[in-house]
Parts: sequence; structure tokens; C-alpha cells
Amino acid sequence: MGNCLRLLSMLEDDVRENAIYFGKESFYQVIRDIGGIWNDTKERPVVCLMKLPECEEMHWAIPMGNWAHRTEEAQRRIHDYMSLPESNIASCYYHVGKTTTKSIFFISDVVPITDKYIEREYLITEIQKDH
Repeated sequence: MGNCLRLLSMLEDDVRENAIYFGKESFYQVIRDIGGIWNDTKERPVVCLMKLPECEEMHWAIPMGNWAHRTEEAQRRIHDYMSLPESNIASCYYHVGKTTTKSIFFISDVVPITDKYIEREYLITEIQKDH
């Protein structure tokens, strides 16, 4: 719990719900500095879906990527997870949805974020279920 509180104390400001952003490298460095792992080599956007009820300036951000950029093997693995029974928490690791293109949402990698760590806005769209 101490690391989570340290992360929260380092973040500030406000972002819009249902908007898609690119995070700053400094945000990912904060995660690494407190012992977390963020080793994504691609510049992936994050979608900010909801405010944390305990802290209005904080949002849950879900990393996302382009479904078409996944290999057939990776797409099959993601579908295998999503096909697990709902009682299995692993069935919630991913979500395939649609923004301007078919996208993969990495639910299991959700992180809290604020404006301070937003590099730039990617796009704003309604997230639509694609399956």
C-alpha cells in the first residue's frame, strides 16, 4: 500500500473521462521508480475511463493498442483469455473494442493518472463494444 500512496502523492491535476491520451515518459519512470514494471517499447495511448471515487483528480487509465498490430498468435492468446469463464479473473485481462479502429484494451495494466503526466491527447471517442 505504501507504493500506491507514494504514486498518488506524485500525481496531480485533472483529465477528462472517456478521452484517449499519451502519457509522458516521466509517468512511466515514476512507476519504475517505486518498483513497478513498465517496459512497453511502443508509444501506446491510454484511455481514461473513470475517476477514482476516493480522489476526484485521479482517473483510472487503461493502456491500449491497435488490434491489427498483434500477431495471429497474440490475437488467439487474447481471445483465449477473454473466452475463459466469467468466474475466472483472467477473463478480464483484455477487452477488444472499437475507437477509430479495432483496439485492444489491456485491462490488467490499469494505472491511475492525472494531467501532470499527460503528454498529449490522442483522440476523444465513445468506446464501443466490438464483440
